[in-house]
Amino acid sequence: MARPTKGPEFGARPTLGFRFDRVLWRRFRVIAQPYFYPVHEGGRSWGMLVLAMLVCVIGGTYRAAAAGISLALFLAPPGSLPSQLPTLMLRLRTMPAPVLAVALPVAAAVFTWRVRHHLAGRWTRWGSLALLLFLLFCVTGLNVYISYVFRGIDNQLVAREEEGFYKAMSGYGVALLVAVPVIGFYKYMRMKLARQWRGFLCEFFLERYLSRQVYYKLDSNTEGADIDNPDQRLTEDVDYFTSESLSFLLDVLGGILDLISFAAILWATSKPLMGSLLAYALVGTVIAAAVGQRLMEINYEQLRREADLRYSLVRIRDNAEAIAFYGGEAQEASGVRERLHSALANYDRNIRWSIIVLVYQRMFFYLARLVPYLVIGSLYFAKKVDFGTVGQGAFAFSMVLSAVTLIIDRIKDISRFAAGVNRLGAFYDAMEADGDNALERLKTRSQQAGPATLGKENELDDLLEAGRFPSNRRDVAQIRSVVEPGAAVEVSEMSLQTPTGRTLITGLSLALLGSATRVPLRGGAAGVRRLLIVGPSGFGKSSLLRAIAGLWSRGTGEIRRPPAGEMLFLPQKPYMPLGDLRTQLLYPNLLAIVSDSHLVEALDHLGLRDLPTRFPGGFDAVQDWSRVLSGGEQQRLAIARCLLASPPPALLVLDEATSALPSRDEANLYRLLRKRDLSYISVGHRDSLVEHHDRVLGICGGGDWRLLTAEQWLSAGENAPHAHGVQSVRQGVEASCFVFSAR
Repeated sequence: MARPTKGPEFGARPTLGFRFDRVLWRRFRVIAQPYFYPVHEGGRSWGMLVLAMLVCVIGGTYRAAAAGISLALFLAPPGSLPSQLPTLMLRLRTMPAPVLAVALPVAAAVFTWRVRHHLAGRWTRWGSLALLLFLLFCVTGLNVYISYVFRGIDNQLVAREEEGFYKAMSGYGVALLVAVPVIGFYKYMRMKLARQWRGFLCEFFLERYLSRQVYYKLDSNTEGADIDNPDQRLTEDVDYFTSESLSFLLDVLGGILDLISFAAILWATSKPLMGSLLAYALVGTVIAAAVGQRLMEINYEQLRREADLRYSLVRIRDNAEAIAFYGGEAQEASGVRERLHSALANYDRNIRWSIIVLVYQRMFFYLARLVPYLVIGSLYFAKKVDFGTVGQGAFAFSMVLSAVTLIIDRIKDISRFAAGVNRLGAFYDAMEADGDNALERLKTRSQQAGPATLGKENELDDLLEAGRFPSNRRDVAQIRSVVEPGAAVEVSEMSLQTPTGRTLITGLSLALLGSATRVPLRGGAAGVRRLLIVGPSGFGKSSLLRAIAGLWSRGTGEIRRPPAGEMLFLPQKPYMPLGDLRTQLLYPNLLAIVSDSHLVEALDHLGLRDLPTRFPGGFDAVQDWSRVLSGGEQQRLAIARCLLASPPPALLVLDEATSALPSRDEANLYRLLRKRDLSYISVGHRDSLVEHHDRVLGICGGGDWRLLTAEQWLSAGENAPHAHGVQSVRQGVEASCFVFSAR
């Protein structure tokens, strides 16, 4: 997604372009369909199922209406019901309505039965939607009935018939007794279905977001990532999508029902009135769509800027201690203030365009209110209609007008909804665009859907331009990754590059044996069980670990590795998940059953035996562990996880995982790992780490590297010019590269 630039132009029009087109519909379908029907089955069958359900609901409504009118005519006192009800009952019984009311639902039921295997686990959802639509039909029917009730009341008032007036009022009271619970239940089902849909959709997105390391690739802080604020898309955008989708579906369907129901009344009252209404609504809708196009762009940008503002505040909360140590309050305030002003500037544009829309809406509807009185008034003065028809005609006109001007009336909501669909659709596309054929899949989808937008200004176009996943582009060399259970980590002629193309390592080959390696090494080569990776900051030490983990793939060569479950990565800053102390020790295998005595034993090995007693609740104590524990305690707690893992990890990867520990505790930790016969790779800067490893890989910069034994490393450091001993890792790296390139 294109971002506005900073500076004087920051509040200028964003470089976003959207249309109410096939791409918007495709994105809506792939988001909405999974709750009701499998996505891989396509949208045609889903549409047919919706139509089949609608036919069944119409058939059920027909029977309910016929039974309700018959019961009302039988029970109600004479004169309390509108005089038109017997005529309506006669029409319901006139052929071919009874036959169609049976035949069409039966055909729809047969079609539904044929695709029933696709609806496993979804019957309740379809039932809830069908009930909601049935209630919508009931609400529309009650509105029509009430229009006739008020017509009768008006006529009784004009005729000064007191007895008839009170009978008509009693009919209105009966209508209220029925309408109030029906409308209340309709609102309840509407909110209930939206909540259930939101729960499903959040899990649907979350499953994809937390699989195939998508969350890592879409991290806003990762170079090349362009999906901003996934957290907002997973929560607020999903919530708004489900509630507004149901709202629009029911409003559109309700508008169609109102159009059909009240258009008949309007047509019977005055044909010219019906024609002028349709022409007036058509012109107004075209103008509203043009205005809404601009408002959708502004709403899309507002969602992004508001999310950026919240994210900047969350970062202050998460890094409060570091900011306090640096005294960076002024800089943080400046950053938050800049994002606030950006959001407010865009909101000002939103206000201006919203006022334009509001003025247009009010002018449109105020003028429209005059039309029925001008047309029906002349008929009344000519004594062609009674007084009740004037009120009923005006009411019918307003209902039909609301139906055919839905876009005008809700253009602001529609614009914001469309912006949310685009955000969720782009998020879904990005999550699905994983693997070597990501771009091909996106191109195919785009070609099937049609043009996405005007120019290359849409997030989907950014994906096709490979701005999202630089390492997955087909025109960029890829490191071949082979995952094999029980395999060693074998790096063969690997050259590693950053996403921007900077070379970190060239032609590296080595084999790292895990403690449970079962697959023989290719060529019968000997492997290394304990490797130390050293080098100056920024030379590619952590990047090499990312490549081994499969997170980075830009470069050449091949990496064979065991599955992720056989390796355990310990970063410099351990991850402390939300939960109790037991969760911290067992993460990520929270289903493991480990006794408290084993937990205490693991903590005792690492000098944390007293940790459970420091908090009320012991191992069940819930704290913000990343705040209450020091950096060293967090690192020791992370080591305890690997001691408790079952089965033990075949290979440990420690990325400066002991940097916060004193040298003595660090040495004890490595002796503990050796005692447990664990294989490990370490990244570190301390000279004392060398003695705990068999080999040292020195990253020299510019793609150069050296793989030495621990003895060779120490010897190189002692013999190199300007290096007295191994006083620093940087000197050791420079010394080893100098000495062994000269030999």
